[in-house]
Amino acid sequence: MVIYVGLMVVCCGLALLIRENCIKNSNQEALNRTIVLFIFLAMFAVSACRVAVGNDYWVYKLNFTEIAGGREGVLAYEPGFLFLVKALQFLFGKESYIAVFAFFSFFTVLFFVRAVKDQSEWIAFSLFLLLANGYYYSSLNTVRYYLVFAMALWSMKFVIERRHAEFILTIVLAAFMHKTVLIVIPVYYICRIRWKPWFFALLGAGSASLIFFKDFYRMIIFKVYPYYQGSEFDTGRVSYMNILKAGAVLIFCVIFYKQAVKDDIRNTFYFNLSVISFIVYTCCSFVPEYTRLGYYFAGAQIFLLPSVVRRIENKKVKILMGSGIVFCFAVYFIFFLKSCYQVSIRLLPYYSWIFMP
Repeated sequence: MVIYVGLMVVCCGLALLIRENCIKNSNQEALNRTIVLFIFLAMFAVSACRVAVGNDYWVYKLNFTEIAGGREGVLAYEPGFLFLVKALQFLFGKESYIAVFAFFSFFTVLFFVRAVKDQSEWIAFSLFLLLANGYYYSSLNTVRYYLVFAMALWSMKFVIERRHAEFILTIVLAAFMHKTVLIVIPVYYICRIRWKPWFFALLGAGSASLIFFKDFYRMIIFKVYPYYQGSEFDTGRVSYMNILKAGAVLIFCVIFYKQAVKDDIRNTFYFNLSVISFIVYTCCSFVPEYTRLGYYFAGAQIFLLPSVVRRIENKKVKILMGSGIVFCFAVYFIFFLKSCYQVSIRLLPYYSWIFMP
């Protein structure tokens, strides 16, 4: 736990030294780049040097052995992931599972850090939210998903800037690792437009259909993912914490909507994604691993919240709201760390191959 907390303190402390909008100041820009590099290296080191961390660490190692033996046909992995694992085993050896984990750690952390650097108006705040929400720490567990999640976060800038080819290419490449990410293509484009009043009625009808026609949706889902039906992931358990977080974010943003969201296309996009995440968390518990599906949309909150706080006109209210958000997510982070000891998660205790005999 000390390593995880220490990583947050070090990274967020370094990020406080970053000054945004300093293009004309070459010295500060150089310092910013150096700080971002150190943050990346610190996060990458913790991720790449792990061993036996995560409840699926040894499952992945076993599956790497299956791939090395040419038995990948029995595994439910996308072709891009299989290709990368085979290529890394060719380069580093068939038993080089540590190198394989390090490779995916490198790109997962790279996309996380670049997403924050490229899209956040307040890098230290966004980095804190990325870490406090557990997104980075959970990437030590589910290797494929969190890589494509980080890529989806990074790709949001392409949607906002209408760089369609780059967005589609990024998501298609990510889908070769985990095809669930394809859902962000229509959803991100829908959230890019300014919603009219009639669209909220349509959204309400769609949400209601998720509740009353869940068997129909489950039938479609299991056509694509048959191995999830009746599995340990098909529990129907409601994630009340995610509902609470998503709902609280929406209430906060609605209060300051005119000041911070209404006339800003970036924040409108992030806000609309937050609405979608709330719908997913409240209406889609019948979908296996639906909380991860919601992360594709809820992840936008690490950019939205700092931007809204920054735009609050009353200085005292700004300080109060910013401090309140930091406090709430710090408390959440404490409970997240406690949950990391559970057998079903097993992100703690942290072990490293550096100290292996």
